Amino acid sequence: MIDLTQIRDWYDEIYTLNAKYSLSETYYQLEQFEEGFHTLALIPEKYKLTESETIEYNNYVSLYCFKNSIRESGRTIAELNEAEINQMISFAVASRGLSSSIAKGTLCFFYGICIEEEAEGGMQKAEKTHLSPLTSHFSPLTSHSSPLINITHLPAGLYFVKITTELGNVVKKVVKQ
Repeated sequence: MIDLTQIRDWYDEIYTLNAKYSLSETYYQLEQFEEGFHTLALIPEKYKLTESETIEYNNYVSLYCFKNSIRESGRTIAELNEAEINQMISFAVASRGLSSSIAKGTLCFFYGICIEEEAEGGMQKAEKTHLSPLTSHFSPLTSHSSPLINITHLPAGLYFVKITTELGNVVKKVVKQ
């Protein structure tokens, strides 16, 4: 069990920009939303932000407000409508900081929209993966000669499969019914 109060206290003592973002996220998880907003409001006063840090700050504050508005509507981040998903995509590609990572993780996990950065030029692309419930077998690769993997022995649930090839690693989500 993680003690979020101890984590909050630890982040509060660390004087780095990333620690303050993490502190606001911890406040959010503790449902102390106003404290999170207060922490964010102090950042421009305490830190001399560069241009890229200002972009990340604005993106992070916007994402925090967005998540809070979803919460205030009585929904969770897993219940976004199409316009809200598009807003989340804009957070994911607006910067390379924590806000982008949170948005990318949310999109990939809940909506199967996985955004990757290409190695050269910093271009980003969104790829929608479809999660079809499976009962017995799945093919981890997209080529026609891919082997089938038997999953009949596994209980129903969500699984993450890491595939390693000479070209690199890929992680796929599989839903077993």
